[in-house]
Amino acid sequence: MNNEKTFQENLLNLTEEELLNQTEEDLLEMYGVNSIEDIDDFKSTKNLIDNALTQHKKNRLITAREKLELERQSSPESISQKTRNAKDFIIGLILNDRLPEGLTMAFREGEDIPDDEIESIIEDLRDLGIDIDDE
Repeated sequence: MNNEKTFQENLLNLTEEELLNQTEEDLLEMYGVNSIEDIDDFKSTKNLIDNALTQHKKNRLITAREKLELERQSSPESISQKTRNAKDFIIGLILNDRLPEGLTMAFREGEDIPDDEIESIIEDLRDLGIDIDDE
């Protein structure tokens, strides 16, 4: 039995060494495929990884939604109110001639502007040297 095990181990080592020394082309020919993507083991492994990544992304989205909902519930001022205040702030800058000469802004009538875009506009105005106090 001991000799048999040694023979099996040696055979396995020889087979393993033979496979590891094969070129990619030789392995593709051995499997009878044109690319590694055609091998069933590759496909099943890729599916497992893709499914795990998809589930991870879903979990992150669920967590982000839960955080947002908690923020909405705990915030004394709703997000839409913050958006309105930011819009009013930008409009106030325009009406009070606090914008540089030649600067133009386009408004989308009837469309909401996301909070991050409004904050980006305010940051851009600061970058242009407009004195904007945090109001």
